Amino acid sequence: MKKEYSIIFLMVLFAVFIAIEIPGLVHLEPGDENVYFYMGKLISEGKMPYRDFFSSHPSLHIFSVGLIYSLFGYNLVALKIIPLLCYLVSAVFLFLLMKKRFGSNEAIVAVFIFLFSYNVMLEATYFLGIELTTMFCSIGLYFLFEKRFFVSGIFFGFAGLSGLYSLIPSAVVFAVLFLKQKRNFLFFLFGFSVTFVLVNLLMLVLFGQPYVQQSYIYHLKKPTTPTSNIETFVKVIINNWLIFLGAILFILFSKKRNILQLPLIVSAVYLLYLAVSSRIFNFYFIILFLFLSTVSALGFFSFFSSLKKASLRIFFFLAIIVLFGIFAFNRITYIEKIDFDSFANGKELASFIEQNSPKDAIIFGDSDTAALISLLSGRRLAFDMADTNDMVFSSGLVSISATYEALKNSKASLFIILRPGRAIFNFPETISFIQEECILARQIDDPLRGTFLLLECSPTQ
Repeated sequence: MKKEYSIIFLMVLFAVFIAIEIPGLVHLEPGDENVYFYMGKLISEGKMPYRDFFSSHPSLHIFSVGLIYSLFGYNLVALKIIPLLCYLVSAVFLFLLMKKRFGSNEAIVAVFIFLFSYNVMLEATYFLGIELTTMFCSIGLYFLFEKRFFVSGIFFGFAGLSGLYSLIPSAVVFAVLFLKQKRNFLFFLFGFSVTFVLVNLLMLVLFGQPYVQQSYIYHLKKPTTPTSNIETFVKVIINNWLIFLGAILFILFSKKRNILQLPLIVSAVYLLYLAVSSRIFNFYFIILFLFLSTVSALGFFSFFSSLKKASLRIFFFLAIIVLFGIFAFNRITYIEKIDFDSFANGKELASFIEQNSPKDAIIFGDSDTAALISLLSGRRLAFDMADTNDMVFSSGLVSISATYEALKNSKASLFIILRPGRAIFNFPETISFIQEECILARQIDDPLRGTFLLLECSPTQ
């Protein structure tokens, strides 16, 4: 493929990807991103993570949200366009890497496999932090293949500051360089230290032990959910079968394994890390897809080259296009009609609180929902506690009993939002508190998301 044609194909892929994702830029949904948006609001007010509120994410992610919020306020488009741009930048560096090493055709296929994987499409307008991590890993990987080890280390360090799961690829790079290229290992280590090590030392100086507890120890104390992890693996493989199929074909048919040995090792180690993790989520696989897409793209080309008869090549080519076309259509339809179905009931809950409470009322409850309703209603979260997911309390770093005791002693009007059977609703302390202190003010039965309970609780007089 000529250079100018490859750029045109790349632009077409970008245009289609953006067209699919545009509805997500104004999409309301209960989820983790609302927690980070609220944290961004707190930072814009001069409050600091780890000191003034609990934050389990590394510093780069949460301060990035704070910067965007400081500039634009609670502006969904401004906040949600960041992950979209990050994935496009990731695709650019993936394209540059593959084009230089293998050719334009392989580069276009790698970008296609990565961008149009189900999980990337699903998360492309959710500011979760994984988009920053993936982007920095993509840039770091490109410079690693360019043998600019110091620069590569800098960007892998940035990746670690936005998502701890990127430390797995970084560890593999460290190990490979140490075993094979000790001089380059030192350059990579120096670059990595300039960002990851120095910033962590700065955070430690500024925030002390709470920074270590929230950013690192918390993740070691998360409760194990092996059944949930197995279900996640199965769903991810089914929803992203193309990228895994290409990787298998690479292992079976590729003669260029040495060139992509590093991405293959990273993919294997990262899969092992996910397999033994205490609790994983779908978006954790996106970093894997970045590395696996390089391998997968060559896998398809290797298998195609192994077919001696022209008829078999044509059949294979058409079969892949038809199968992926059908599957992609189903996945895109799901994203557009289900995932991008905006949470209108959230506005109803927020409106109810606005109309039935003073402006100094506070909100507590389901982590996915409470922050969203707080932002929509203009009411603050109790104690600026944005992250109230069950793992925060189960880890022992934050006491659920002490939290409810503090709520009992609060003099502000209090609303609690819960989702039956989910997260903190299952704690006996929650049931006890709402039975003693609260009445049901509103119940919403959302056809896609289940039941939401809005409870009004009596403050201490």
